[in-house]
Amino acid sequence: MPAEKSLVSKSLILEIENGTKSSGEILYRKKTFSGLNPNATPEDLLVVAKAIKAVLADNTGRFLESDLSELIEV
Repeated sequence: MPAEKSLVSKSLILEIENGTKSSGEILYRKKTFSGLNPNATPEDLLVVAKAIKAVLADNTGRFLESDLSELIEV
């Protein structure tokens, strides 16, 4: 059965430093910004992520993108 996917929404996730393990490994918590324009490019998301990072007092780790798609039978 053939299927396609249709992008429904996009989220930007920032990892923010949240302490360390006893081994010294850095722990991160994730802050999610949902409801972004599904047509936003990776470059658009990076600009937004860097702007958010600039105002955070905490150290920031990776920037992640999450897409939610609907599966459609064709």
